[in-house]
Amino acid sequence: MKNGLKNFAVMLIAAAIGFGVVHLLFRNGQSLRSRNASIVLEVEVRDTKGRPLKNAEVVVRAPTLYILGRTDARGVLRGKVSVERGRSYTVETRGRHFQEARTLVAPWDVAGRASVTFDLGKRALAKARKPTGTKKKSTVAPVPFPVRIDVFSGTGSDKTALLQVVERLKKVASASQKMLSQKGVSSFQIRQLWSEVSYVEIVALGKDGKALGGYLLRTHKTDDVGLAFAMKNMWMRSFRDSAGSRALMVMTSRPSEARAYLNSIPLARKVTRAGAVFDLSNHPSSGTKGAILTLTSDGGPLIRSSVTVAALGQNIRWTLPNSALSKR
Repeated sequence: MKNGLKNFAVMLIAAAIGFGVVHLLFRNGQSLRSRNASIVLEVEVRDTKGRPLKNAEVVVRAPTLYILGRTDARGVLRGKVSVERGRSYTVETRGRHFQEARTLVAPWDVAGRASVTFDLGKRALAKARKPTGTKKKSTVAPVPFPVRIDVFSGTGSDKTALLQVVERLKKVASASQKMLSQKGVSSFQIRQLWSEVSYVEIVALGKDGKALGGYLLRTHKTDDVGLAFAMKNMWMRSFRDSAGSRALMVMTSRPSEARAYLNSIPLARKVTRAGAVFDLSNHPSSGTKGAILTLTSDGGPLIRSSVTVAALGQNIRWTLPNSALSKR
């Protein structure tokens, strides 16, 4: 009798486990094929008087930057983001005089909904009730993103497309204003390279007018995602001149106007009496099977050439006439 009850209990447990496994596979069979959860996100922003705040920008970091857009007249913005299931992500809203953030956790299911309310009035009230007598931490006021974006167009340039890039770059720069402030960026320049393939060159300049970095993007990839990627990878490394290092040597009388890119990423530059020297060593693209080496200037594109592994393994020398760097 005891053995019979024992066997019956074992059978019940096994059946329960089996049902649980089948239920899990049936319920989450589709989710097992996807790492990310698709989230319908609703964000509401209210001002210090509790009124709907129109035109507040909303971004999501998951950790990829998503620029959702701006709130409508009701202070509401709805959008869809894709976040790795179970992972935390940050929702931010910002305007000229405020910046707020909330941290949420993505669901484990393949789809879900989330809502966030930013009430700036409650934030101001909390600050007003802060206990006195405590030492206030010194803070650095955020520097607005560079409002000056200079556009240079030449023969074959699509001015309408360039203006669209400018508007998207303003949004991406606004979301990255802390980094831009740390880098010392004061303005951007945008040029469309009218060579055999249409590219846009984005150059970040410091207060002294010198280039701090740059990036080449295909014109059809200048969306928010492409510009955000360029913003993270456009910064020039420090020039390393050591034994065995490889360089691109550009012989010209105006070396300060020359810029070089290897697979769209800027090369560190050193200006000499003879010309400009660009570091090819320890570059992210230098270990590839081949690359595209591009030379540009303030006047526009100069040279765009395919280079092999053998070429990248030694010094490259280009000589330009004085007229090559003239502004066109």
